[in-house]
Amino acid sequence: MKEEKGFLSQNRQKRKSKTEFNYSIVYKENLVGAIGLRIDRFRPYVGELGYFVDEKYWGKGIASEAVKLAEKIGFGKLGLKQIEIMMIKKNKASENVVARCGYKKEGIVRKKILLNTQYHDGYLYAKVDS
Repeated sequence: MKEEKGFLSQNRQKRKSKTEFNYSIVYKENLVGAIGLRIDRFRPYVGELGYFVDEKYWGKGIASEAVKLAEKIGFGKLGLKQIEIMMIKKNKASENVVARCGYKKEGIVRKKILLNTQYHDGYLYAKVDS
């Protein structure tokens, strides 16, 4: 819980800039992940969504529900027209989440995702506000 308070405190500063919005994902009173939405400074009508859920909680629909809630904030409160999600190509679980949430594959990004000091190719998915 101490780490969680630190995370939320740090993100309060970012919220003041109105470009980054980060939230904890809680399931049955347990902190199980996080989700964040960052507004593109060059395209302020586009947000990039990122999330993670602890592996122990995979397969319960938690990530899908978190994505749907973040969309409500992005399209509703923030007035975004498009939300993008990038993922490493081998992350099939994340592909399943975005497909269930109605995102469409827009293309491949080359060496754009940094993970554990290595750059990886990935997929770009997007959803447009209707």
